[in-house]
Amino acid sequence: MHIVYVSQYFPPEVAAPAVRVYELSRQWVRMGHRVTVVTGFPHHPTGVVPKRYRGYLLKFENCEGIRVIRTWLYAAPNVGVFRRSLCYLSFMISAIITGLLYLRRPDVVIATSPQLLVGVAGWLIAKVKRCAFIFEVRDLWPEALVAVGLSKPGLLISVLKGLARFLHSRSSAVVTVTKRFQKKIQAQTSRSVYYLPNGVDTTLFYAWRKGRKTIRRVGYVGTMGMAHGLEVLVDAAANLNDVEFHFWGEGARKRNLIYYAQSRKLENVFFHAAVPRSRVPEIYNWLDICVISLRPTPIFADFLPSKLLEALACGVPVIAMLEGEGAEVAAKSGGAVVIPPGAAQELVKAINRLRNNPQTLNQMSSRGSEFIRKNFDRALLAKQYLSLVEKTYLRARP
Repeated sequence: MHIVYVSQYFPPEVAAPAVRVYELSRQWVRMGHRVTVVTGFPHHPTGVVPKRYRGYLLKFENCEGIRVIRTWLYAAPNVGVFRRSLCYLSFMISAIITGLLYLRRPDVVIATSPQLLVGVAGWLIAKVKRCAFIFEVRDLWPEALVAVGLSKPGLLISVLKGLARFLHSRSSAVVTVTKRFQKKIQAQTSRSVYYLPNGVDTTLFYAWRKGRKTIRRVGYVGTMGMAHGLEVLVDAAANLNDVEFHFWGEGARKRNLIYYAQSRKLENVFFHAAVPRSRVPEIYNWLDICVISLRPTPIFADFLPSKLLEALACGVPVIAMLEGEGAEVAAKSGGAVVIPPGAAQELVKAINRLRNNPQTLNQMSSRGSEFIRKNFDRALLAKQYLSLVEKTYLRARP
């Protein structure tokens, strides 16, 4: 089969959409299929395109057998609304032109959200090329925009809701990354909606550290965005002077978090730049506790953060400040303690309960990593996804 994946993000970007597209595509190539990824030039989340990619309108690459077509976009940082909207719009237009001019007829086109205009590009390419179209829903847009305060209910949100319904109804199949997404979308469309969660490359993310005796280092790894409510970690740090709190990554809220920690004159809070994905397992294994946090907003109860899965795979005990599906998976894993999101004092209490209990820490470590190997291994999920892709292709053939 020839599978085309349309995604605004792809490595060297380390965001969850980029990782999902790369790891699934790599697995499908290893299974003997042709995969072409139509993507933009790397820029997320800083808006800065690396030097080796500057000055191009179009660039062709081969990434472990994946044909990668990078097309121009207006690179904008993951901050604000107007410039990010231009970034999304420019990629849609550029991807459509590139796809129509440079793609031979594929068997299936997959377009992955969160931003809906990627779906428009994928749908139009599939329609012109007369092939099956799978719309992959990774975030609930536009509801998530309202939840983080990037937009208010009104005309724009109504238009985006209409666009989401259009893409659901015009797809050959819809794929979601959480069961709650699946349930909500299935209630809105007659199309088949499938659940295929994010997974973990367990050959990269695995536990090699043995024996945690106490808690000296607490950390967060990933995007520091408006959805994460990371101020609560700074608040907890103010009550745990003998514990270091480390933040790795970039994002819209990083500057605010740095200022917040400095304003409180905290000497046990440290901020680090984003690191290559290959170094993330090293960080997880170095930490004594990893905190996964989302704001206490109803829509985030439908989410399952991919960083939760990666942390568990590396055997670092997790404190999950989550509700809904994320909390359910964390609790089921045996590798996490679940507490209410946004509750700094509960975070302090959880750390204090665990810090003098090495037996519990080590039990959480082994249980969490084993749970991921059995339930969220990317190689196994890639086979399940491929079966779905093949079924969709056969059903859509004239």
